[in-house]
Amino acid sequence: TQEKYEEALGTFQALAEKYPGSNLIPAALLRMGECYEQLGDDDESFSVFRTIVRDFAGFERADFAQWKIASYFIKKEDYTQAALELENLISNFPRSSYLLDAYYWQGWSFYKLDNFLQAEAAYSKFIQFSRSDDPLRGEVYYRWGESLFKQRKFKEAIESYDKALTLAKEKDILEYSLYQTALCWENLQNWEEAGKALQEFISSFRASSLVAEAHLKLANSLFIRDKFFQAREHYSWVVQNSEKDALAVEAQFGIGNCWFNEKDYDKALVEYLRVPLVYPQYKEWRI
Repeated sequence: TQEKYEEALGTFQALAEKYPGSNLIPAALLRMGECYEQLGDDDESFSVFRTIVRDFAGFERADFAQWKIASYFIKKEDYTQAALELENLISNFPRSSYLLDAYYWQGWSFYKLDNFLQAEAAYSKFIQFSRSDDPLRGEVYYRWGESLFKQRKFKEAIESYDKALTLAKEKDILEYSLYQTALCWENLQNWEEAGKALQEFISSFRASSLVAEAHLKLANSLFIRDKFFQAREHYSWVVQNSEKDALAVEAQFGIGNCWFNEKDYDKALVEYLRVPLVYPQYKEWRI
């Protein structure tokens, strides 16, 4: 309870004041920092942990204090400072039990700063030093893949997403890894592999918020491969089911394109005319 933490805080403060030269001071400060944290005073907690790292770097739990300093900036979403403090933890306490946490959050911090190369490096270090059965490996492979994707390293990203699909248990990680795999193949213009990934995504995640986009992208990949009948089926699905008009109008135009390429110009004309009639707000599609 709050009263117990306040009482404990007072005890440790009295100890620090009464025995300023005691070798128990860093331990007392550590407890004070934890008490402040439990009482919701993050700034005081941060100040105490900073004192430990600055004045008692040889203390056996100084790495914990450094981790708390980094956590302070992560919580404040000050990712520039968080990345710096995490690097201090990694460099100054290479045997710390918080090393994997440091690499995980360093990767996250660099990603939020759009420093995708550094994020990639941090996530790769997590994989390098973590146990093969670490439950976070699946998620980290996904985030590693995201860092690679942002650098347009699509082949490497596919490999990382594939690892995530093998190891992750979380449904959202599996969902996004598979969808991002399809986007990688799309960017590589490998329409057959993109189609396979999208078909698997649609079959596996029917309730996903991305399923309409997946149908549209699958239709596009089929269209590019001259599979107009199958493409038309997926374009039609989008028109009938998408809650986003921006997707539906593109799909409606796609239906017209399918008939046009099959040289059924009457049906193509009918489908094209639906665009300005049903979606008048999208003037760019009237052409």
